Amino acid sequence: VWSNPFFNNALRNTALYAIIAVPAAMGLSLATALLVHPLARWWKSFIRVSLFLPLISSAVALAIIWRALLLPGQTGPLNWILGNFGLPPQNWLGHPDWVIPAIAAFQVWRGYGFWVIVLLAGLDAVPTQLYEAARVDGAGRWQLFTRITMPKLRPTLLFLSVMGVIWNLQLFDAVFMLTQGGPANASVSVVYYIYRGAFHFDQLGHSATMSVLLFLLVMGLTLLQMRYGRRDEDA
Repeated sequence: VWSNPFFNNALRNTALYAIIAVPAAMGLSLATALLVHPLARWWKSFIRVSLFLPLISSAVALAIIWRALLLPGQTGPLNWILGNFGLPPQNWLGHPDWVIPAIAAFQVWRGYGFWVIVLLAGLDAVPTQLYEAARVDGAGRWQLFTRITMPKLRPTLLFLSVMGVIWNLQLFDAVFMLTQGGPANASVSVVYYIYRGAFHFDQLGHSATMSVLLFLLVMGLTLLQMRYGRRDEDA
């Protein structure tokens, strides 16, 4: 398996999806949660529902919307915006240099609402007495964030990071619906490679072996999250 260049390419692509999508989703969702958390309860409820809609919507419908946004040439909304700033249009889903960032952005969009909701729950769990005591001692906003908020959110951030990596390891539907692994295998993920090997080329044994390796990797990450998450909660 490890000597197969096509599998190594799929593994590299999957790693790139995780490297791009997880930090981007983390930064965007944390910033959003910090902005939304002080709002009134009904505003928070409205924003939670609005952000969660992509996650419960049909993946096919979302893929159609995403393809429309990324149409090549000046017909695509994103390229039209770039053109207004004097930038050239890009073939987002048809160029090897852009296809992985485009699919990673799709993954961020789909999971963004879930990340925000989990982080809001984590912020709600931080005792307000800690902030009040710190303010009495003269702590500013930055000190409150770095000394109270971030340490208390560490188990939540660890959980989301591991879940984000696992979701990207299991990435299939976005690749299947947006690019079919193209162009020139530039967007093939591990799961899509397993699917194509099993159902297009009848390589059932090879695909089964890779499925077991993927399962072991996901299980290892899950156990790692459980171990360190429990340690942070006990600290």
